[in-house]
Amino acid sequence: MQFNKIFFRPPSPTYTSKEFKGTDRYFEIPSNDIKKNKSTRIPCLLMPYILNQQNISKYYIVYFHGNAEDLGTSYDFLYDLRNEAKCNILLTEYGGYGLYQQTDSSVKQIEYDSEIVLIYINEVLKTPKQNIILLGRSMGSGPACLLASKYQVRGLMLISAFTSLRDVAKKFVGSFISKIVQNGFQNIDLIDKILCPILIIHGKNDKLVPVKHAHYLADKVNNRVTQFYQNNMTHNDYDFDKDIKINILTFLKEKMFIYQEENDPILSKFEVLMQEKFIYIYPEYQQFFTKND
Repeated sequence: MQFNKIFFRPPSPTYTSKEFKGTDRYFEIPSNDIKKNKSTRIPCLLMPYILNQQNISKYYIVYFHGNAEDLGTSYDFLYDLRNEAKCNILLTEYGGYGLYQQTDSSVKQIEYDSEIVLIYINEVLKTPKQNIILLGRSMGSGPACLLASKYQVRGLMLISAFTSLRDVAKKFVGSFISKIVQNGFQNIDLIDKILCPILIIHGKNDKLVPVKHAHYLADKVNNRVTQFYQNNMTHNDYDFDKDIKINILTFLKEKMFIYQEENDPILSKFEVLMQEKFIYIYPEYQQFFTKND
């Protein structure tokens, strides 16, 4: 069964490349349409946390949004989190969503592009994987779990995650028909391969992805998982501050040991951004750089 058109529900784009202000910057990472074998560019949004005039945080939270969302709808979700977590946040888009219209949505394309983004942060921005934390909401739990199972990142945070796409399909088409659905984003098979600390946040009133999905995932990694189950939270209706943000901040502090002050000794990440391509895209950051003699 062709599941892509049923499952992937991109909204009309909610943003433009010129929309983001201040230090937040839209940019695109070169990629490839794996089905048509043609070049593409992945829309991304970098939200740096500036410690002072010379430094930004050395930590990156990479956010993979849910279905029926894009970078624009995710921006407000993460703006306050960036400031309180004191971490840079990088948002990435999926094929067929937002301004990423050169390729269609599919599990394989999302997985491929997500790995390209992680490699970009690691190799171009020179950020060690140990300073990268993956955050996936709903559908975004798929690429987040995949990357955490393949790379030694600092942490994994999951919001309203499912065990697999096939298990989600069972609720809507039944167990028999779901068996012929392509079984992508198999989080339940990947999570016990993940060695970093894991945060799971799920709503007890989630009807789309019932909370039992979270319980199944947590049971496979009970020695390294932090769990928060929110009484009034559904899949798309929640109090961001009370249901999500406070739990993320607690996890970052107690498990990730991230609580920075401006006068802390921090590796300058604007040194990292000295890559010629990045300076070309963002010439206004030139003032923060010093030449290597």
